[in-house]
Amino acid sequence: GGVDVVGGGGVGGSAAVGGDGAGAEGEGGGAAALAASVGAGPCITAAMSLIDLWSSGSASSVASSATAANEQNATEIIKNLGDDNVMFISSNIMEEEPVVNAVTQIKEKFGGLHIAVNCAGTGYPGRILGKEAPHPLDAFQFIINLNLVGTFNVMRIAAELMDKNDPDEKDEKGVIINTASIAGYEGQIGQSAYSASKAGVIGLTLTAARDLARHAVRVCTIAPGIFDTPLMQ
Repeated sequence: GGVDVVGGGGVGGSAAVGGDGAGAEGEGGGAAALAASVGAGPCITAAMSLIDLWSSGSASSVASSATAANEQNATEIIKNLGDDNVMFISSNIMEEEPVVNAVTQIKEKFGGLHIAVNCAGTGYPGRILGKEAPHPLDAFQFIINLNLVGTFNVMRIAAELMDKNDPDEKDEKGVIINTASIAGYEGQIGQSAYSASKAGVIGLTLTAARDLARHAVRVCTIAPGIFDTPLMQ
């Protein structure tokens, strides 16, 4: 795991998207990737890792581990493809300014953005009524903020830069690929936060596609099943 290859098709070539492979259902375990491709030239990638997820010590340790894994994978990808073609940006997709800054760096280095892959996400196992207390509200809010609001945040800011592209031979300016889950359709016991967040991504897809159609930006969402990754172990 660690590298997903996304075909660029009508948006100007292919893009290799780096992630730590540490996520449920194929997610990057805290890494959201923005893949920029120019023409039919070399693959250009910008990977954004999510940091400082929670303020508690245990969650901070998880965030630090994910960030370290992302940086290690990014270093190897950069070594293979060259730092002229690949850049790694550490960011927080749950906040506006870090994503704006990341997309600005992409624009400055590569001149544009054609593919955005939203794959940052995680889950929180817990029943609505646990053995000792109800489901923690802050945990539910965090999962919604990361999985759903974070996806929307990256999508809207990436789309703004994509809109500045010249249409390709298919009259397209870019594509955004979001990651939902089978749990968004049929959640299991203890998945209330995760299922709600992924159902939100699914519900967002058609509206986003219709919103951005006038700007020649396509929006797609995948809803995979369970992947065997370190987050599941």
